[in-house]
Amino acid sequence: MILEGFRKVNIRKKTVKELLKSNSVKSDIINRIDSVLILVDDNSKENLNQIISKKLNIDVSKVATILFRTKQESDTSYEYELTEKDFSLLGKLKNEVIEKLIKSDFDLLLNYTNDNLYLNYLTAFSNAKFKVGLDSNKNEFLDLMINIGEENVDLFHNELVKYLKILNKI
Repeated sequence: MILEGFRKVNIRKKTVKELLKSNSVKSDIINRIDSVLILVDDNSKENLNQIISKKLNIDVSKVATILFRTKQESDTSYEYELTEKDFSLLGKLKNEVIEKLIKSDFDLLLNYTNDNLYLNYLTAFSNAKFKVGLDSNKNEFLDLMINIGEENVDLFHNELVKYLKILNKI
């Protein structure tokens, strides 16, 4: 219990430090969305790769999803998974596959969680050019916040498409 608290404090510190470091206007503005990174927790029941691919009219192979699990389960359809144990006590990501994935240049990052410390860490350290998520008290991680509850995913997708069209991204 004490070690989990220590880990969470260090993750928060690293995330805030990264936000302060990257709090400038982005120079590489993208024209079109071609690749997407999705961050979800284990409350998600939908196959978001297929849905996002269809909504944004991009190839499903260019959509990657990272699932954050609170409990270990063996039956999963996600290629990339993350748990609390993938972070060191000093708040560093230990999973090299996930580290490489978030350092990849995705055009769009979608964070489907309201306040998940670990996925907020990934959002802050991601090299994605445009970051979108649900409006929460941690909105400094995102470029666009859509104020819709986690349970209303279809409305989130409709609003996402609407705003990306307005911004001429799709």
